[in-house]
Amino acid sequence: MTCVVGLEADMSSVELSRSRLEADVRQLTRERADVSDQLSAVIRQKNSAAEELVKLRRDVDQHVVSVEQLTNDKEALMNDKAQLTVHVAAADREKQQLSDVCVLLQFTAARLLVSILTNVN
Repeated sequence: MTCVVGLEADMSSVELSRSRLEADVRQLTRERADVSDQLSAVIRQKNSAAEELVKLRRDVDQHVVSVEQLTNDKEALMNDKAQLTVHVAAADREKQQLSDVCVLLQFTAARLLVSILTNVN
């Protein structure tokens, strides 16, 4: 009889351990599912960040090309400005020379007119 009571106690202890282990397994299964969900969320975030990084790199590359083009355009415009400045200075000198010639011609024409009028009288 002692043997039966001992076996019943052992069985009860084994059942209690089994119930605890099953509860632990259920808890670990839930935790595993939670961790799996978290991992999936992190992977989605990582993929999204990687896509955004690729997009930003493309944007940066486009901006670099734009800056290079603008730099080239600026240099070309500066060269054009320098050439135009030289042309303007040359045109100003020519204008002054022509102005001086006009004054001289007007003076000469006036003297000639006076001389003609003097000779006619």
